[in-house]
Amino acid sequence: ASDIHLENGPKNGMVRLRIDGILYTQIPTPTGPVDFSDLDYKTLLKVAGALGASAGVDYEDMLNLPQDSSLVIHYKNTGRENLETRVRFASLPRKTEVGDQRGVKVTLRLNQKMITNIYELGLEPEVIEIIQRGLNYIGGIGFVVGGTGSGKTNILASMHTILRKGYGKNVMEFADTIEQMFDGICQTETDVNCSEADVIKSYLRHDPDAVVASEVRDREATAKLVEIATAGKLILSTLHANSMPGVFIRLEKLGIDRYTQSETLRFVIFTTLVRKLCQKCRIKGFRLRGVEGDVYEYIANEKGCAYCRYIGYRGRTSIAEALCVTPQVAEW
Repeated sequence: ASDIHLENGPKNGMVRLRIDGILYTQIPTPTGPVDFSDLDYKTLLKVAGALGASAGVDYEDMLNLPQDSSLVIHYKNTGRENLETRVRFASLPRKTEVGDQRGVKVTLRLNQKMITNIYELGLEPEVIEIIQRGLNYIGGIGFVVGGTGSGKTNILASMHTILRKGYGKNVMEFADTIEQMFDGICQTETDVNCSEADVIKSYLRHDPDAVVASEVRDREATAKLVEIATAGKLILSTLHANSMPGVFIRLEKLGIDRYTQSETLRFVIFTTLVRKLCQKCRIKGFRLRGVEGDVYEYIANEKGCAYCRYIGYRGRTSIAEALCVTPQVAEW
């Protein structure tokens, strides 16, 4: 699972797990489904409070205001090695129908290890070529865009890995929460006392070749990034958009006019994630006649198997499109 959702209300509690992009309240097993849709309300509140305490969040604050934090979980794998993973914690007050009892929704986003080899992300060779060409620019901005949970951060991580290892660049990154640490890169977490604008201003004194901003959100930080992009620094960032053209509209709403976009944008990658068929139990579907013989279009097995948790799908892969902002595109 990539996310775990603990929800109270309106009359009961439930736990939902996001597996390969789909939320499940029932997990199929060989002995039958395990149901998390009707759990004891008070017990789930205690679990939410314990998770909040581990993340340094007061229980009363969780019931009154949205909270955002992180916690570290220690565990042992099959080889009995001591490992740890960082989990992003978010809570939101929720109305219930149980008397005057207040509820809370807790979401845990599990920090899955990123794939930093760009050739293992499932991207088409043409997309990889545009990315590598874009990373050779001295200044400008490259965006990875898509919806929530579409793999933007992973593609961004593969980009700064190329810059750091392949090109020997000085790369600096800032984010509100650093999801994974990398060797040879300066990573800074922003908060109320250390804003994105403050970090960007300080970074310029360290002569970076590239600045990685986990996400563009407000006008002030966006204006600062554009300013240093025009000063000869390469900027890599992500942006929420539902399509490739949507990035230009989003930038306009953030105060960047079309002329400035044409001068600073170097490339845009739009990405989304799709589920992959289980390689163990997939079945042959349509037969297609080809020049070198017949081939089959595989489809999912409705019954599934133990390898895919009886779902029929296991894992996800990226589907991406890329735009290189050439002078002709910028003119348009």
